[in-house]
Amino acid sequence: MASSFRGGADSLGMTLGALLILVPASVMMTRLPRLWKFQVQTRHWYQNTYPAAVSGDRLACFSCGSDDIETRTISRQTGHNGHICGQCDTTLYYS
Repeated sequence: MASSFRGGADSLGMTLGALLILVPASVMMTRLPRLWKFQVQTRHWYQNTYPAAVSGDRLACFSCGSDDIETRTISRQTGHNGHICGQCDTTLYYS
């Protein structure tokens, strides 16, 4: 009887150990790509990727050509803002 109880405790320990590894790994797999996107798609990236939409310091939407650019908070935890076209709602870049 004691050996069957010990076997149950071992499987419980293995289950908890797996959860301690899998939960943080799944969080990293879902959130890191978004964070990398925020860090890569900057104003400098936008200017290099869409040079036709840039005139001096003024930017326009690459999709519709509007210069109505709004800033919206994308992530309060990381402090990232999205610069979004006010006309067609296309995300242009992040800061």
